[in-house]
Amino acid sequence: MRLGICSRSKDVIEPMLKPQWWVACKGMADAACEAVRDGRLQIIPKDSEATWFRWLENIRDWCISRQLWWGHRIPAWYVLVKGDEQPGAPGLPTEHMDRWVVAEDHEGALKLAAARFPGQEVELVQDEDVLDTWFSSGLFPFSVFGWPEQTPDLAKYYPNALLETGHDILFFWVARMVMMGMTLTGWCVCGWMVKLFVQGHGLCFAHKISTWIYTRTHTKTQSHTITHTITPTQNRQGTIQDCVPAHHCA
Repeated sequence: MRLGICSRSKDVIEPMLKPQWWVACKGMADAACEAVRDGRLQIIPKDSEATWFRWLENIRDWCISRQLWWGHRIPAWYVLVKGDEQPGAPGLPTEHMDRWVVAEDHEGALKLAAARFPGQEVELVQDEDVLDTWFSSGLFPFSVFGWPEQTPDLAKYYPNALLETGHDILFFWVARMVMMGMTLTGWCVCGWMVKLFVQGHGLCFAHKISTWIYTRTHTKTQSHTITHTITPTQNRQGTIQDCVPAHHCA
Protein backbone atom coordinates (compact mmCIF):
# COMPACT_ATOMS: atom_id res chain seq x y z
CA MET A 1 0.00 0.00 0.00
CA ARG A 2 1.25 3.47 -0.86
CA LEU A 3 0.23 6.70 0.83
CA GLY A 4 0.35 9.78 -1.37
CA ILE A 5 2.09 12.77 0.24
CA CYS A 6 2.20 16.31 -1.17
CA SER A 7 5.83 17.22 -1.92
CA ARG A 8 5.27 20.80 -0.74
CA SER A 9 2.89 20.75 2.21
CA LYS A 10 3.50 17.11 3.23
CA ASP A 11 -0.26 16.67 3.55
CA VAL A 12 -1.82 13.32 2.76
CA ILE A 13 -3.30 13.33 -0.73
CA GLU A 14 -6.78 11.83 -0.79
CA PRO A 15 -7.94 10.71 -4.27
CA MET A 16 -11.35 12.00 -5.30
CA LEU A 17 -13.28 10.75 -8.29
CA LYS A 18 -14.75 13.54 -10.37
CA PRO A 19 -16.21 13.90 -13.87
CA GLN A 20 -13.73 14.81 -16.60
CA TRP A 21 -13.96 16.25 -20.10
CA TRP A 22 -13.03 13.92 -22.94
CA VAL A 23 -12.44 14.19 -26.68
CA ALA A 24 -13.50 11.39 -29.04
CA CYS A 25 -10.40 10.84 -31.18
CA LYS A 26 -11.07 7.90 -33.48
CA GLY A 27 -12.39 9.92 -36.41
CA MET A 28 -9.53 12.42 -36.21
CA ALA A 29 -6.97 9.62 -35.87
CA ASP A 30 -8.34 7.77 -38.89
CA ALA A 31 -8.01 10.92 -40.99
CA ALA A 32 -4.42 11.47 -39.80
CA CYS A 33 -3.53 7.88 -40.72
CA GLU A 34 -5.11 8.26 -44.16
CA ALA A 35 -3.12 11.45 -44.78
CA VAL A 36 0.11 9.49 -44.33
CA ARG A 37 -1.08 6.54 -46.41
CA ASP A 38 -2.06 8.68 -49.40
CA GLY A 39 1.08 10.82 -49.25
CA ARG A 40 -0.42 14.15 -48.18
CA LEU A 41 1.72 13.85 -45.08
CA GLN A 42 5.21 12.36 -45.43
CA ILE A 43 7.11 10.97 -42.49
CA ILE A 44 10.84 10.54 -42.94
CA PRO A 45 12.40 8.12 -42.24
CA LYS A 46 9.61 5.88 -43.41
CA ASP A 47 10.14 3.39 -40.60
CA SER A 48 8.95 6.11 -38.20
CA GLU A 49 5.49 5.59 -39.68
CA ALA A 50 5.25 2.52 -37.45
CA THR A 51 5.13 4.77 -34.39
CA TRP A 52 2.50 6.96 -36.05
CA PHE A 53 0.22 4.05 -36.91
CA ARG A 54 0.79 2.20 -33.64
CA TRP A 55 -0.52 5.14 -31.64
CA LEU A 56 -3.28 6.35 -33.95
CA GLU A 57 -4.71 2.98 -34.93
CA ASN A 58 -5.06 2.09 -31.25
CA ILE A 59 -6.14 5.51 -30.03
CA ARG A 60 -8.55 5.96 -27.15
CA ASP A 61 -10.71 8.86 -26.10
CA TRP A 62 -8.58 11.66 -24.68
CA CYS A 63 -9.13 13.09 -21.21
CA ILE A 64 -8.39 16.81 -21.52
CA SER A 65 -9.33 17.92 -17.99
CA ARG A 66 -6.48 19.07 -15.75
CA GLN A 67 -6.83 20.28 -12.17
CA LEU A 68 -4.08 22.89 -12.33
CA TRP A 69 -3.76 26.58 -11.55
CA TRP A 70 -2.32 27.57 -14.93
CA GLY A 71 -3.64 26.87 -18.38
CA HIS A 72 -6.53 27.60 -20.72
CA ARG A 73 -9.84 27.33 -18.85
CA ILE A 74 -12.15 24.75 -20.35
CA PRO A 75 -14.92 26.70 -22.13
CA ALA A 76 -17.75 24.95 -20.31
CA TRP A 77 -20.26 26.52 -17.92
CA TYR A 78 -22.52 24.90 -15.33
CA VAL A 79 -26.05 26.28 -15.24
CA LEU A 80 -27.55 27.12 -11.86
CA VAL A 81 -31.31 27.71 -11.99
CA LYS A 82 -32.75 30.05 -9.39
CA GLY A 83 -35.11 28.27 -7.02
CA ASP A 84 -33.73 24.81 -7.80
CA GLU A 85 -33.57 22.87 -4.54
CA GLN A 86 -31.08 20.31 -5.92
CA PRO A 87 -28.74 22.22 -8.21
CA GLY A 88 -25.81 19.84 -7.81
CA ALA A 89 -22.22 20.98 -7.58
CA PRO A 90 -20.10 21.43 -10.70
CA GLY A 91 -17.04 19.23 -10.77
CA LEU A 92 -18.39 16.85 -8.14
CA PRO A 93 -20.35 13.59 -8.37
CA THR A 94 -23.55 15.48 -7.49
CA GLU A 95 -23.47 17.55 -10.67
CA HIS A 96 -26.21 17.16 -13.27
CA MET A 97 -24.68 16.44 -16.66
CA ASP A 98 -27.53 18.19 -18.49
CA ARG A 99 -26.58 21.47 -16.79
CA TRP A 100 -23.35 21.92 -18.77
CA VAL A 101 -23.18 24.19 -21.80
CA VAL A 102 -20.11 24.63 -23.99
CA ALA A 103 -19.49 27.83 -25.93
CA GLU A 104 -16.74 30.16 -27.15
CA ASP A 105 -17.42 32.69 -24.40
CA HIS A 106 -19.67 33.57 -21.46
CA GLU A 107 -22.15 35.41 -23.68
CA GLY A 108 -22.56 32.41 -25.95
CA ALA A 109 -22.96 30.10 -22.96
CA LEU A 110 -25.65 32.38 -21.51
CA LYS A 111 -27.65 32.15 -24.74
CA LEU A 112 -27.46 28.37 -24.69
CA ALA A 113 -28.51 28.25 -21.05
CA ALA A 114 -31.48 30.54 -21.70
CA ALA A 115 -32.59 28.31 -24.57
CA ARG A 116 -32.31 25.19 -22.44
CA PHE A 117 -34.15 26.67 -19.46
CA PRO A 118 -36.62 29.13 -21.04
CA GLY A 119 -38.30 31.63 -18.76
CA GLN A 120 -36.05 30.81 -15.81
CA GLU A 121 -33.37 32.91 -14.15
CA VAL A 122 -29.99 31.28 -14.58
CA GLU A 123 -26.46 31.81 -13.34
CA LEU A 124 -23.33 30.36 -14.94
CA VAL A 125 -20.25 28.91 -13.23
CA GLN A 126 -17.28 28.19 -15.48
CA ASP A 127 -15.47 24.91 -14.99
CA GLU A 128 -12.28 25.45 -13.00
CA ASP A 129 -10.39 22.77 -14.89
CA VAL A 130 -7.90 23.75 -17.57
CA LEU A 131 -7.11 22.08 -20.86
CA ASP A 132 -4.43 19.45 -21.11
CA THR A 133 -1.17 21.07 -22.22
CA TRP A 134 -1.03 18.88 -25.33
CA PHE A 135 -4.52 20.04 -26.30
CA SER A 136 -3.50 23.70 -26.12
CA SER A 137 -0.23 22.89 -27.89
CA GLY A 138 -2.12 21.12 -30.65
CA LEU A 139 -3.84 24.41 -31.52
CA PHE A 140 -0.52 26.25 -31.75
CA PRO A 141 0.22 26.07 -35.52
CA PHE A 142 -2.94 27.99 -36.44
CA SER A 143 -4.06 29.75 -33.24
CA VAL A 144 -0.95 31.96 -33.31
CA PHE A 145 -2.21 33.41 -36.60
CA GLY A 146 -5.55 34.54 -35.17
CA TRP A 147 -7.69 31.44 -35.70
CA PRO A 148 -10.68 31.06 -35.61
CA GLU A 149 -10.68 34.38 -37.48
CA GLN A 150 -9.66 34.02 -41.13
CA THR A 151 -6.74 36.41 -40.92
CA PRO A 152 -4.21 37.26 -43.68
CA ASP A 153 -1.46 35.66 -41.60
CA LEU A 154 -3.44 32.43 -41.28
CA ALA A 155 -3.96 32.30 -45.03
CA LYS A 156 -0.29 33.04 -45.71
CA TYR A 157 1.47 30.89 -43.14
CA TYR A 158 -0.81 27.92 -42.53
CA PRO A 159 -0.49 25.09 -43.35
CA ASN A 160 3.23 25.02 -42.67
CA ALA A 161 5.93 23.71 -44.98
CA LEU A 162 8.33 22.29 -42.41
CA LEU A 163 8.22 20.95 -38.88
CA GLU A 164 11.27 19.99 -36.86
CA THR A 165 10.42 17.95 -33.81
CA GLY A 166 11.52 15.01 -31.70
CA HIS A 167 10.73 11.34 -32.02
CA ASP A 168 9.53 11.29 -28.42
CA ILE A 169 6.62 13.65 -29.15
CA LEU A 170 5.57 12.29 -32.53
CA PHE A 171 2.27 11.23 -31.01
CA PHE A 172 1.97 13.49 -27.97
CA TRP A 173 2.32 16.71 -29.97
CA VAL A 174 2.81 16.18 -33.72
CA ALA A 175 -0.11 13.79 -34.23
CA ARG A 176 -2.36 16.07 -32.23
CA MET A 177 -1.34 19.12 -34.25
CA VAL A 178 -2.22 17.16 -37.38
CA MET A 179 -5.53 15.83 -36.04
CA MET A 180 -6.69 19.18 -34.69
CA GLY A 181 -5.51 21.10 -37.74
CA MET A 182 -7.40 18.81 -40.11
CA THR A 183 -10.52 18.89 -37.95
CA LEU A 184 -10.67 22.59 -37.11
CA THR A 185 -9.25 24.21 -40.24
CA GLY A 186 -9.89 21.60 -42.92
CA TRP A 187 -6.20 21.53 -43.80
CA CYS A 188 -3.82 18.64 -43.63
CA VAL A 189 -0.31 19.77 -42.80
CA CYS A 190 0.67 18.90 -46.34
CA GLY A 191 4.09 19.90 -47.53
CA TRP A 192 5.66 19.11 -44.18
CA MET A 193 8.94 17.29 -44.02
CA VAL A 194 9.69 15.80 -40.70
CA LYS A 195 13.40 15.34 -40.11
CA LEU A 196 14.11 13.29 -37.08
CA PHE A 197 17.53 13.52 -35.46
CA VAL A 198 18.09 11.13 -32.59
CA GLN A 199 21.22 11.43 -30.44
CA GLY A 200 23.16 13.14 -33.20
CA HIS A 201 22.21 10.67 -35.92
CA GLY A 202 20.19 12.19 -38.76
CA LEU A 203 16.82 10.62 -39.24
CA CYS A 204 13.84 12.27 -40.76
CA PHE A 205 10.01 12.52 -40.31
CA ALA A 206 6.72 14.10 -42.14
CA HIS A 207 5.04 17.45 -46.68
CA LYS A 208 6.89 18.22 -44.21
CA ILE A 209 7.65 17.39 -40.51
CA SER A 210 11.22 17.63 -39.13
CA THR A 211 12.14 16.26 -35.75
CA TRP A 212 15.39 17.23 -34.11
CA ILE A 213 16.72 16.15 -30.78
CA TYR A 214 20.06 17.63 -29.88
CA THR A 215 22.06 15.78 -27.30
CA ARG A 216 25.22 16.57 -25.46
CA THR A 217 27.88 13.88 -25.67
CA HIS A 218 25.12 11.62 -27.03
CA THR A 219 23.62 11.10 -23.58
CA LYS A 220 21.46 14.04 -22.52
CA THR A 221 18.69 15.81 -24.42
CA GLN A 222 19.13 19.55 -24.81
CA SER A 223 17.53 21.26 -21.82
CA HIS A 224 16.93 24.87 -20.79
CA THR A 225 16.70 23.70 -17.21
CA ILE A 226 20.33 22.58 -17.07
CA THR A 227 21.37 25.26 -19.60
CA HIS A 228 23.14 23.25 -22.24
CA THR A 229 21.16 24.39 -25.27
CA ILE A 230 22.45 25.40 -28.70
CA THR A 231 22.35 28.79 -30.40
CA PRO A 232 20.39 29.43 -33.63
CA THR A 233 23.67 30.56 -35.20
CA GLN A 234 25.27 27.20 -34.48
CA ASN A 235 22.26 25.47 -35.95
CA ARG A 236 22.30 27.58 -39.13
CA GLN A 237 26.05 27.39 -39.70
CA GLY A 238 26.34 23.74 -38.82
CA THR A 239 29.01 24.40 -36.19
CA ILE A 240 27.44 22.44 -33.34
CA GLN A 241 30.21 20.70 -31.45
CA ASP A 242 28.91 21.06 -27.95
CA CYS A 243 25.97 22.78 -26.30
CA VAL A 244 26.24 26.18 -24.70
CA PRO A 245 24.48 27.90 -21.78
CA ALA A 246 20.90 28.90 -22.59
CA HIS A 247 21.49 32.58 -21.85
CA HIS A 248 23.82 32.73 -24.88
CA CYS A 249 20.94 31.87 -27.19
CA ALA A 250 19.37 34.64 -29.24
